[in-house]
Amino acid sequence: MKLKAFRIKNYRSIIDTGWCYLANDNITVLIGQNESGKTSILEGLRSFFTGNISDEVLRSDLTLPEVYCQFEFENQNIQEIIDFNKIPAEAEQSMKSISYLTISRKWDEIYNSTLRLENDYITDIFIKKHSEKQSLYEETQSLLDKIYNEYQSIDEKKQYLVKQKNKLSRNIEEYKSILKSQKRKASKSKRVQEKQKEMTEQIENLESSINAEQEKYNNINEKLQEYEEQLKSIELKKEIAESVKETKKQYELINHEIQKLYEELKETEATFHLLNPQKEKSFGVSKLQNIKTLYLDSAKKMDNKRKEYEYWLRIGAKIIDGKDYNLAVQEVKEDIEKEEEYYTLEDIGEIIFKHAPSFEFFHDFSSLLPDTIDLEDLIVGKEDVKGYKAVRNYLEVANLKPDFFDQKNSRILKQKIEKLNKDITVDFHEYWRQCIGYKNKIQISFELEHYDHNTPEKLGKPYIEFWIKDKEERLYPKQRSRGVRWFLSFYLELKAFAKRNNRKRILLIDEPAMSLHARAQEDVLKVFEDIKNELQVIYTTHSPHLVDVNKLYRILALQRNDDNGSSETVVFDANSFERASFDTLSPIYSVMGARLNEQKFIQAKNNIIIEDITTYYYLKAISKLTGRMNELYFIPATDTSYVITMVNLLLGWQLEFMVILGNNKKALDNYKFLKHNLFRNNDEIARKNIIQLENNMKQIEDMFSTIDFKKFILKDRIGITESNSDYIKNNNLSRPILGSRFLLSVEQDNLQIDDFDDQTRENINNLIKKIQQRLSRLEESQMITE
Repeated sequence: MKLKAFRIKNYRSIIDTGWCYLANDNITVLIGQNESGKTSILEGLRSFFTGNISDEVLRSDLTLPEVYCQFEFENQNIQEIIDFNKIPAEAEQSMKSISYLTISRKWDEIYNSTLRLENDYITDIFIKKHSEKQSLYEETQSLLDKIYNEYQSIDEKKQYLVKQKNKLSRNIEEYKSILKSQKRKASKSKRVQEKQKEMTEQIENLESSINAEQEKYNNINEKLQEYEEQLKSIELKKEIAESVKETKKQYELINHEIQKLYEELKETEATFHLLNPQKEKSFGVSKLQNIKTLYLDSAKKMDNKRKEYEYWLRIGAKIIDGKDYNLAVQEVKEDIEKEEEYYTLEDIGEIIFKHAPSFEFFHDFSSLLPDTIDLEDLIVGKEDVKGYKAVRNYLEVANLKPDFFDQKNSRILKQKIEKLNKDITVDFHEYWRQCIGYKNKIQISFELEHYDHNTPEKLGKPYIEFWIKDKEERLYPKQRSRGVRWFLSFYLELKAFAKRNNRKRILLIDEPAMSLHARAQEDVLKVFEDIKNELQVIYTTHSPHLVDVNKLYRILALQRNDDNGSSETVVFDANSFERASFDTLSPIYSVMGARLNEQKFIQAKNNIIIEDITTYYYLKAISKLTGRMNELYFIPATDTSYVITMVNLLLGWQLEFMVILGNNKKALDNYKFLKHNLFRNNDEIARKNIIQLENNMKQIEDMFSTIDFKKFILKDRIGITESNSDYIKNNNLSRPILGSRFLLSVEQDNLQIDDFDDQTRENINNLIKKIQQRLSRLEESQMITE
């Protein structure tokens, strides 16, 4: 896979870079003033790979960093990476059709990070499924709460009736006791008839009360039985509801505990830097670690409790639907096992990340070649030995393994070493063009030696000795200049780096070649060019000699924007340089303002000023296709509005030039301005020096027929009903990226002019004819002047 673009949020001076697209040819350079955020970009990308951040990268508002990387599949098919049986069926077709994926890494409060797939359509499917599950949980929770409340209400009514029943039972027993007593008195009484009649009435009243109470008692019993049946019917659901309630309560308690631990952790971190004695600092580190361990343990407990909570909710949902408890439990366990086989967005993020390139930071002098190294240390892989990494790099570049030295015949071994020294020196000279004196080039060599009596503890043991020689001197690496040592370290690291093919690599380099002079800095670019097919390079620079203005598509320009008081880093690509300040683009202008006889893109004549870098790409591609514009020097302005600036620049240098403009409002305004101010407001004179595209061609892309535009530039079969330039604008496509991709395609795919249809060829021929006519007139005018 290949890194196509990145986006960094909340990292040092960066609030949001927006999407930054890397150059198609694997070399991307970051330019800008000091403190503009160039190094922050590299560190942000390294943090994406390592997962590590610290307090130092946080912005003042303490927002947490997010880094997004978009990876393009090259020779790899996504089906070789992703098991499509483990993704939702709705996402399968979309996953199969995409050619790139975006992965995010986001950090939490204690700087743990999570990788995650970011794709609008696929993410929406996962989010929808998650939302459906959450809706089910919420609905089930609501129903269980309702059932729990209903059970409580019925149970309260039941308890009230039980109390009433007990009261009635006592009343009945009391009435019966009184009745019995009254009957006994009546049977013994010999009173007058009136008194007996009164007692009889009392007995009858008591019997009536007993019957009434008994009837109430029976009614209550019936109601109690009804309540019992109701309670029994929802008892299981109530028990599930209780489990849900209890689990949720425990979850919230753990969450509260985590919040307290987090506050304690942040407070401890905030006071840590105030600790002075080493003993206090050691205690502080121990305390921080203990709190973090407790925090992580609590987070794990909380996650387990969340799963338990969801487990009971799912069982509750099935029981509400009428499932038997045992069957519900079985089905829920099966569902969970099945779901665990499916990827989450985080799972996909981790899988893609494992196949993504590694991001490696190149540090100056981290791999300096030593003067000597013991062969034994090299064979056993003793990495902490000084210079081990550099020697390993040297052997990799020379295609050597340590067992190479296991050669019994010393003459043959020395011959082999001599040949290898010659080969690696020749290769080094391909990149390091500097001479000591006039023609004296340095040579790199190593020799196998053995310790003598001066080192008795190692007597007879072999070691490798390194030299950097010239005709006059034979010196150890550490005796050479800083520049030579840096470039040698750089050369060995990058060449070895490119040879390791176990995983694609992205090399991040901060300010390379600061200790080298201009010519040597250009040699660094040559190394980049040589290794670009094996790895991607992203580097920062202030030096104009490390910027190739013929390839402005490689440049991302950074500057600090203080307009809204946030002092944030803003990133400009070649399509938006017009919004960057002069200081930000100074490396570009420094090159363009250098001595003309050292430049290939500005000459004394045949200079053609064009509107932007996109037009430059297409005209360079057309030049290669036709072979008819090789002697022309196309000079791209950073935008249509800067054409006038470039015209003034070449006028000041008294150089011959013409201008090619599109046929849109900005271009027409430029034409009117130039005609009025430079060509005496005379159309005839202006048109001798300015070429405008045909009326139906707003921009250079409109020179291609719709068929060729789709086939060679978009590389997509799609319906287009508007002009090519309008299609690009309406679909928010990047003009420089399409243009640079087309130029690369012409260079790499061996396209011929005959591959294009009649309409495209006619438009190209008409433009070349106009250019040649204007050049002839300019030459005639120059001869008359002379």
